[in-house]
Amino acid sequence: MKSESAHRRAGYEASFRWKDKVNEFTYDVGINLNSYDELWEKKEDETLSVLMDPNKRVTHTKNYYGTAYKTNGLYQSIDDILNNPRRETANELKPGDLFFEDLNGDGKIDGEDFQRIGKPTFPSFIYGFDFSLGYKNFFVNGLLQGTGKRYMQLQEFMRGSNTEYITYDFHKDYWTEDNPNAAFPRLSTYQNLNAGQNYTVSADFWYHNSAYLRLKSLQVGYDFKDYLKNFKRVSSIRLSVAGTNLFTISDVTKYFDPELTSESGYGYPVQRTYSVNLNITF
Repeated sequence: MKSESAHRRAGYEASFRWKDKVNEFTYDVGINLNSYDELWEKKEDETLSVLMDPNKRVTHTKNYYGTAYKTNGLYQSIDDILNNPRRETANELKPGDLFFEDLNGDGKIDGEDFQRIGKPTFPSFIYGFDFSLGYKNFFVNGLLQGTGKRYMQLQEFMRGSNTEYITYDFHKDYWTEDNPNAAFPRLSTYQNLNAGQNYTVSADFWYHNSAYLRLKSLQVGYDFKDYLKNFKRVSSIRLSVAGTNLFTISDVTKYFDPELTSESGYGYPVQRTYSVNLNITF
């Protein structure tokens, strides 16, 4: 049977390069940018009630990425739990658990309170800037790269369920009575993760914007060619220092490397490297 759904993807790519020389200063710079989005023009499995619900509708929605509960911080007391709607199966809620919002106002938390996340794991755009500068015998080469908005789940990074997981300092910022403004919910044993609280339920709380700007590479050096005029066997000696992944600007670097594509917590971070290079041309 032919599907009645219609899905489209569209985007663009652009690049620019300029090189020139001003007296003894030379430069060569390049910029590239690409972006695309996706849209369900029609989704045949959506009912009329879903189409009328802006929190759930996928049709005519760009960059759809599933649904989840909307959170309103963490429960701070037993009264918070007893005096607010909660999930029917959430029978072991305690202060420090995620506080879900009753979006449709029916006095309970269920699938009707799911909302579109609209936070895609692929970047809204990707960009890069490379440059090569020279002045007399000095030279500098580099590359900056980054992405626009791109969301990743932090949930798996918080679940130390296997010995392969690394424990980070940010894991310590969990809710207690003495730390009510903690970044994360209360501690829970792995055996209790699905035992009637809100820890493993899909929620917008766990999605973090992983956009970043990174100095991917930088090389600074000197060419000794002017000192080799009387050396017939050696035409060039270039000495330089170089580094990769020297700095990153991102809101998530305290949690994980924004270049990671895995949300499992197993991803190996990108390494920072330094080197000293000597190039001799005969």
